[in-house]
Amino acid sequence: MNGVKMETAEYSVAQGDSDVQLGGTLDLTKVWNAYKTFKFGYTLTNGEAAFRSKSLIGSYTYSFSVNPEVVTVNEEILCSEQAWQTAFETGSPAASGFFSYMRCSEVNYDENTGKVDVIFTINENGTNQVKVSTIEDTPGSRPDSIQAYSPAGAFTIKPENFKKGVKVFTSEATFKGEIDMAPWMALVFPIRFEACVEQHGLTLDVADAQVTFDVENGTWADGTADTLTRNVEVDVIKMSEGSHVVAGTLAEEMIPAGMIAAEGYDQENGAWDKELVTEENGLIFLEGGIAAMSEGETANDILTIGYTYSFPGKPGEPNPGDPNQPAYPGEDDNKPGEDDNKPGEDNKPGEDENKPGTEETGKNPGTTGTVSGNKKPSGNKGTASAGTSAATGLAGVLGLQALSVAGIAAILKRKRK
Repeated sequence: MNGVKMETAEYSVAQGDSDVQLGGTLDLTKVWNAYKTFKFGYTLTNGEAAFRSKSLIGSYTYSFSVNPEVVTVNEEILCSEQAWQTAFETGSPAASGFFSYMRCSEVNYDENTGKVDVIFTINENGTNQVKVSTIEDTPGSRPDSIQAYSPAGAFTIKPENFKKGVKVFTSEATFKGEIDMAPWMALVFPIRFEACVEQHGLTLDVADAQVTFDVENGTWADGTADTLTRNVEVDVIKMSEGSHVVAGTLAEEMIPAGMIAAEGYDQENGAWDKELVTEENGLIFLEGGIAAMSEGETANDILTIGYTYSFPGKPGEPNPGDPNQPAYPGEDDNKPGEDDNKPGEDNKPGEDENKPGTEETGKNPGTTGTVSGNKKPSGNKGTASAGTSAATGLAGVLGLQALSVAGIAAILKRKRK
């Protein structure tokens, strides 16, 4: 792939379309050993001159199958006889004599099954045969092997078509053919042969993404406070031609629980900085295609989502992290007229639909949200902020019905605002 022999091709956030060529080494020694056996027997009876006056006919077919679910085929290149001829000749420069009479004559492709048949026929100077003297005298006319690779540009894997564990080529590449003598057939002819190309397989892979968890103003249940990292299997989901998302599922058992507030912080009101989503493929790590990475940035930096669980200070008490800072506000600290969001002198009757006494303690009158830092733990429902934008993207392509419940809720919430 892209000029490198490999057995596994891994999805990359920074890579566009990948050019794939199927091929390897075709061993022809058995063909030419059979040819030399016939030559020995014929010349023993008829002489060298009689043998050299003969001609040969024949062909071989190169067959294999691609996976049409992940491979994009350029049929203009794939079905070009000249493209195949050039690919084989370029890969086997020492076999120039062989390709002077072995010419690509036909290419067939079945788009439903992905099967490809490439036919090479003996055809010296348009005669549909080759003189024995040519095979005997032309350098490189009887190569022990050739490099049999498909033309560059015939097969492409687009980023949106990467699937974990899927094979790019679904069969071995085989050669079948025969060589016969013209105008008559000797007892040891035709020389039939069949071989497989010695090649690397190619399997697609999508590496795991990561979810990190941090805790502030407290510890995890075991008393530690280090960052916790969870590996999440992800899928590359095609949105449209040239567009995709990388999404994974956060299992509930991956999410830390039982966090402990540090001294001076409010145990009851600890909360995640954004809501956790545990729907299938609900975590969107990358949306819209290829990521432009900054200097020093890696794919892991992009395919990572982080959550932080923090405990607020207790209302009305000094900031335990810095006693010189003002106390955390409590109900008695919010005096009339000192907060535009609280009832007071500036909140005159009739001027604000959110009248005093209509909101719960700890919420801001005039809003439907919770004061930052006093949010209750939300559990594992809803959608992460990274997933919301992708949900709207899915709606544009597939319709609103394709969104998750969390995605629909997020859209309705924005409309209410």
